[in-house]
Amino acid sequence: MTEEYGKSTELSREFDIVEELEKTVEEIEKAFEIQETDEVPDRISYLRFLIRDLDSLLSGDNESLRFRRFTITRFK
Repeated sequence: MTEEYGKSTELSREFDIVEELEKTVEEIEKAFEIQETDEVPDRISYLRFLIRDLDSLLSGDNESLRFRRFTITRFK
């Protein structure tokens, strides 16, 4: 059996930058709950503030700026 090389598949997907940032913050927050770090909650709170501000800026006429298209190439 011979495998063919050089073939690829491209997948295109959009994602919401703000949702991705929020999800990441939640994952970081959960990871740090295990450890005792005093400054982490303040930093996460500030990051959430920035995300809310970005969310406000990227609404209405600017909502299209929230989405980015990227392409994944998978080789077989």
